[in-house]
Amino acid sequence: MNTLNRKKSIGLYSLLVLGVFLLMSSYAYGSPDYYNYWTWDTGYSSAYGVDGWVDGGTDKIIFYSGTTAYIYQVTTTPGSDGDNPNLHPDNPDATGAIAPRVFTYDSQFALNSSYYGHDDAFYVGSDGFYLGTAWNGIEKYDLSGNYLTTIAPVKDDDWVQGLAYDEASQSWWTAGGTSRKVWKYDMANTSAGWTHEFTYTPLAGSDHHDGLEVLSNGNLLFADYAGQIVEYQQDGTFVAQHLHDPFPTELESMGAGALGHYWGGSHSGLIFEFGGGSLPPPDVIPVSIDIKPGSYPNSINLGSNGVIPVAILSSEDFDATTVDAGTVALAGAGVALRGKSNKAMAHEEDVDGDGDIDLLLQVETENLDPESFQDGYAVLTGNLLAEFGGTPIEGQDEISIVPPE
Repeated sequence: MNTLNRKKSIGLYSLLVLGVFLLMSSYAYGSPDYYNYWTWDTGYSSAYGVDGWVDGGTDKIIFYSGTTAYIYQVTTTPGSDGDNPNLHPDNPDATGAIAPRVFTYDSQFALNSSYYGHDDAFYVGSDGFYLGTAWNGIEKYDLSGNYLTTIAPVKDDDWVQGLAYDEASQSWWTAGGTSRKVWKYDMANTSAGWTHEFTYTPLAGSDHHDGLEVLSNGNLLFADYAGQIVEYQQDGTFVAQHLHDPFPTELESMGAGALGHYWGGSHSGLIFEFGGGSLPPPDVIPVSIDIKPGSYPNSINLGSNGVIPVAILSSEDFDATTVDAGTVALAGAGVALRGKSNKAMAHEEDVDGDGDIDLLLQVETENLDPESFQDGYAVLTGNLLAEFGGTPIEGQDEISIVPPE
């Protein structure tokens, strides 16, 4: 579809949005599976492409209006029941009045191209901001907002909306607004272009696809613009549906990360926050780990039947003692158990001498999966304790495999 025709189509679409959204708002979605937390009027004429992240302990969101990107810090302030961002009257794990949100202007930067519709979305990576893919391909900006390059072409034979990235497979994902076709762009095989992986099935009463996220387990979340969310594996296998009463306004793209929740943009400049309930946590907390503290290289004999000490390190922004030791695995091997009660072999101590209390675990060597080693690194996964939200964690450290004696 050429640019002129696409602009005409988008113009017609915008005229229909309000009426269609009002119609969809009357549709009953059933009991709530997740919670609407907050709605913020940005003051801009539109708020598209929203994404969230944590920058050195500060929660931030980014969105665009016209050809300018805006970044705001978001914090909670104490309400009648505290400032926990998960507080909600319907949340059994954090029941209480919603903590007020405060949005503070951080910065802005000019986008590279002369036109962006409402279909593009930001992805915030550790090395920069990515925006795509409906109008100008996937554009990359550095963390100061300087345009660097375009890393993927436009998917111009389908009206696509949303953008997500899977770090594990180094692949980008988007989906057709009405076709529901799911497209992948593999950075390891760019010559293949955008490939059609599967077509997902909308729920009853659904209008069109608008938001997309990749979960830490690789699953894909697809959001309808009125609040229906479905979850699929990357091979097209249906996993779950997550329903709710309609959002405060239509959803135009979906992001995740700030305050541990999901965020939606809109045509009217409203941004809203939702999450919890049955929705999987949107992000993994990166953690620092030390395999065999005090030794280097970290030599591992896969023929050993012993245990390997692994420390999850606390920092200014992370308390390792909030990790559920029973959920931790290093390269597929769980924490060793002891006694009749099968208690995880883990204890708290200041492993690195920085004054913070860390979590030291003993991992079973014989259960390590060498197929999971990544370029000389072993990856640790796990979750926080339930009272701290159960959020996934992930860290890695160098290893050196030695032959059995």
